[in-house]
Amino acid sequence: MNFPFYIAKRYLFAKKSRNIINVITTISVIVIAFVTTAMVVILSAFNGIDELVHELYSSLDADITIAPARGKTIPADSLDLSDILALEEVAWIEPVIEDNVILAYRDKQRIASLKGVTNSYLEKMNFKDHIIDGITEPERGDVQYGLLGYGIKQELGAGLYADSFTPLTIYAPRKGKKIYKSRERATTKKTLMAGGVFSINVDFDTKYVITSLTFAQDLFGIEKSVSHYELMLNKEVEISRATEKIEKLIAKGQFPVKIITQFDKNAIIYKANKSERLVTIFILAFIVAIATFNIFASLTILIIDKSKDRMILKSLGATEATVRKVFFLEGIMLSALGAFIGLILGFIFSWIQQNIGIIPLEGGIVDYYPVIIRASDFFLVAAIVLGIGLLFSWLPVWMLTRSSK
Repeated sequence: MNFPFYIAKRYLFAKKSRNIINVITTISVIVIAFVTTAMVVILSAFNGIDELVHELYSSLDADITIAPARGKTIPADSLDLSDILALEEVAWIEPVIEDNVILAYRDKQRIASLKGVTNSYLEKMNFKDHIIDGITEPERGDVQYGLLGYGIKQELGAGLYADSFTPLTIYAPRKGKKIYKSRERATTKKTLMAGGVFSINVDFDTKYVITSLTFAQDLFGIEKSVSHYELMLNKEVEISRATEKIEKLIAKGQFPVKIITQFDKNAIIYKANKSERLVTIFILAFIVAIATFNIFASLTILIIDKSKDRMILKSLGATEATVRKVFFLEGIMLSALGAFIGLILGFIFSWIQQNIGIIPLEGGIVDYYPVIIRASDFFLVAAIVLGIGLLFSWLPVWMLTRSSK
């Protein structure tokens, strides 16, 4: 066994001549373990929140959107969708028509975004999981329905057509017409039966009305065009790699288009989550640094207390470097012990929250705080704790052994 490691291990577990050293050593391990546990749990919670946000926005936002580089529509025959579908990264691609409209229900009006999609689009998006009332498809045979966001329904005071027998009236801008010249000629007016109500998040619930692609094409007068194409990638596919391949394919087309990822659409939200995560890591790392001051104190007292042992070791042939290594390893072992206990406790607590749930989320869209355990977080936390522990183990050893030469 390595001699410095053997002596350091003896110092770690053996009873010290001064009880204060045992107390400070125990406090050091407990505090480091507590902070390490907190770091693991908090980072796992951030993972859960990020995944929850992604799931909420992916319910109506595909991974990648192919939109016109100029104008508002893409000719339906301008892209070879079969080439895009042939890519191993792509799961599916669907046409979408989306534009702003004015909704009117009885004596109330408001602006909303009307999104025309196929039934298969909503099936692939598992949209039925977000329907809280009514039907799940915007098109049944030749009958067209509208699926209202919960916020829109509340603002308009609208009821389902099956209950109220009152349809929605939709006003859409007519292409190439100016409203200030003639409002009647500049808009298209159609009625639509409210068939269902969905709830995803506040942004979507107060913005969208989902209807069929057929109804949207007829309303906006673009039977041979679409607003954009939305496509979903297969699981475990890097979106950047898929984007590069798709860009090469669409560059061959005659009509100029651009790629917009889900992260581009919701950049503020994702950047805010990332920034909060980084700030939290820095704050917790600072707390770890404060906690490891106990190691500094413990090693300082231990080096002073073991001054006779140091003289004995030197008389037996140990070099100054060997003596320093003994106390340095003592500090590293304290940090490692605290980190190990903290990682185990953090894993246990996170696993329980992830699989059973012990901390509820009051008034949230899920019953319990979402938590996802990732191995990378454990390596990051271990690196931070051991890195700071290494620094605060080296400082007292270097300072005190240097001053005692």
